[in-house]
Amino acid sequence: MAVSLIYRAVWDDDWCQPLLVLDDEFKEWCIWKGIDEDDIPRRGRFQQDDSLWIEVRRADAEIGRALRCTLSETDPRGRTWTTTATALADHETRSFWVDLECDDPGGGEPEMAAPRLVRGLIANGGRPTSYGLPMRTDARRLGPGTVDELVGALLDPARQVPIVVFSPDLRADPPTTIRRADATAQTLAGLAHVYAVSPPASTMLNEALREGFGVYGGAVRMYLPPLRVDDPDDAYRHRWIPARLIAVHPRRAASMLARRLARLQLHPPIPSAWGHLAGLLRRPTELEVDARASQISNTRAASESHADEPTLRAEIEDLTKLLAEADLVREAVEEQARWEISRLEAAVVIGEADRYDDADELEDLRRERDGLQRTIRALANQTAIPLVGLGSDPHDLDVPISIGEAIDSARTYLERIEIHDDAPRDIDELEATAKYQVWASAIWQGLLALHDYAAAKRMGMQPPGFKLWCEQTGAWPTSKLAMTESETVLNNDQLRNLRHFPISTDIAPSGRLHMFAHLKIQAGGGGNIPRLYFYDDTDGASQQIHVGFIGPHRYVRNTKS
Repeated sequence: MAVSLIYRAVWDDDWCQPLLVLDDEFKEWCIWKGIDEDDIPRRGRFQQDDSLWIEVRRADAEIGRALRCTLSETDPRGRTWTTTATALADHETRSFWVDLECDDPGGGEPEMAAPRLVRGLIANGGRPTSYGLPMRTDARRLGPGTVDELVGALLDPARQVPIVVFSPDLRADPPTTIRRADATAQTLAGLAHVYAVSPPASTMLNEALREGFGVYGGAVRMYLPPLRVDDPDDAYRHRWIPARLIAVHPRRAASMLARRLARLQLHPPIPSAWGHLAGLLRRPTELEVDARASQISNTRAASESHADEPTLRAEIEDLTKLLAEADLVREAVEEQARWEISRLEAAVVIGEADRYDDADELEDLRRERDGLQRTIRALANQTAIPLVGLGSDPHDLDVPISIGEAIDSARTYLERIEIHDDAPRDIDELEATAKYQVWASAIWQGLLALHDYAAAKRMGMQPPGFKLWCEQTGAWPTSKLAMTESETVLNNDQLRNLRHFPISTDIAPSGRLHMFAHLKIQAGGGGNIPRLYFYDDTDGASQQIHVGFIGPHRYVRNTKS
């Protein structure tokens, strides 16, 4: 896997000396990571071993000053994380720029969060701002008197950073909402502005925005730039996460929103000062030139009697001039590359919006289909298979709007389905995609079909196997069902063991069982589309369907993936 840029923060701070702040915070950060202070170079490179190195570059000239600090470290999983922090100061601006890159040989999707260094730079700077908005490492609390400021920022057509708004959760105490908002502000530090609004402020905010653009009931919403309230279809671009999905842990919302931002790749432009200060960081200082000249002179003097230090110095100065000219050419190439990257990033944002529109259209069609199916059942006076003990038809429940809700609803209402506690994998990741609602609907439909099949057998019917039963009833499309795996998978121990999933010890004393039957929630072989693996014990003691895996397809690779 190529190195991927998963985090970039750029901000201004005209009320501090950025090079001094970065100097202090980078040193504190390295010490916090267990690096000896004496090993942190003033300028140059320190390499501890193959898993950790530090590089510091400085520039000081009439046109401006720059400091670039880099720390690269490899974690126990073999992933290499490289954090590069740059402080720039010229006659016009004082700015910071921090990149975080990850190289994961395993091809996984690394989690994204603001480095601790960023939080230190923001907290200990002067007045850090991003596009005119003050930056913080905690959520800003808003009451009725300050909500107009938030509305103005949301509707500002020039806004270029996301704004996250937490509405008050009236089913929990106020500190609960604040904890969720603060955790999100820490994770998204430098990337987004996070607000927590009081109940009166929440009412005022929703009244100021058009219908479909508000946030309430303990939910959190991320407003991407720009916010076009005159276009009702734009509402689907701004991610809404209901309270029930983020109530399980204070950092659940932070994780889901971070995944969303990481995929959008809404990287801000590099500070303009970098264009004329970058070359200074790459060029050797006079001290470095002198040291190199002396080194070469001493080396030649030992073997050549005609060694001439002034001549060598002249040669090095000529090479330095050539290096400066090469810097200018490289900077022009980099500027063109930055323009191309900006163009591609804009195309990605447009494409993401189109995918959300497609997902919403599919969701509308799905809801219309479900309504028609209920009407047909009612007109035909067909009695759905009753849910023993609960007295309600699960077909009449509202279709879940998230994958987590689909799993929770199945555990609550589908008594013929047993979903192991460890079966769900990376559900947050799946819910951070544009198709999460469509996948949630499909997962619910699949679980409902499995439940109906098991319930029919419990009532004494004799369906001829789940696949033929699906063909007869249309409960689940057989094109998205596989009752076993290919011979290639079954005969490959490595691929076969990827399907060794958790199950009740009542079924398998070891607590694990090979499962090959699965639902293809979406057709295709992409690594991030969902799969659901199950074991049919309807003829066994439990008379249930046991689900051992719900998660991304990459965990159950086959010969094609």
